[in-house]
Amino acid sequence: MKTLSLICSTTLLLLSCSKKEVEPTPPPPAPAQEATVNVAVTYYDATPARGASYLAENPIAKQYSDRIEFAFNSPFASDQLRFIMPKSKMKAGWVGTYAVGTQPNPGLGDVLVEYLRPLSGSASNFYSSNGQVIDNATFTVTAYDAGRQLLAGNFTLLVRRAKNPYSFLSTPVPPSQDPRSDADIKLYGVFNEVPLR
Repeated sequence: MKTLSLICSTTLLLLSCSKKEVEPTPPPPAPAQEATVNVAVTYYDATPARGASYLAENPIAKQYSDRIEFAFNSPFASDQLRFIMPKSKMKAGWVGTYAVGTQPNPGLGDVLVEYLRPLSGSASNFYSSNGQVIDNATFTVTAYDAGRQLLAGNFTLLVRRAKNPYSFLSTPVPPSQDPRSDADIKLYGVFNEVPLR
């Protein structure tokens, strides 16, 4: 009887072991790629304040030999926001807060910013660290997934005394002759799982 019981137990053990299959490791989830950009414009004259908010289309951090460019562009081709970081300013492991460059010495910052508002045709409004005073500005990387090459973070900046970004000149004029209203342009937002390419 003991022999029969031992044979049955061994058979059951072998059957249960043979039924277990090694399950393949599931692939990593697709990135929940997202970047939100908010724009708030406050005028120095009686022009009413206005703003916009959009989800960037295909946000990306693109690597070049000497720099990384973060692009957060509107899906409507109306706003283009870029942060340009020299590789020499990159923090170990990426995570940290980076100062945004401004006039009169944009090279003192870790990151340069460019904001373009194009209009169909050739007109556009362009604001940058190399041309404007940028206040209260930071660009922060809060997480970096090295295995999946994904970045997350946030940014905020204030372009001081810029010309109205919603008004376009048909022909260029010297800055002293520009009739458009002066305004402060605040840009702020967050990004999540932006691919590093």
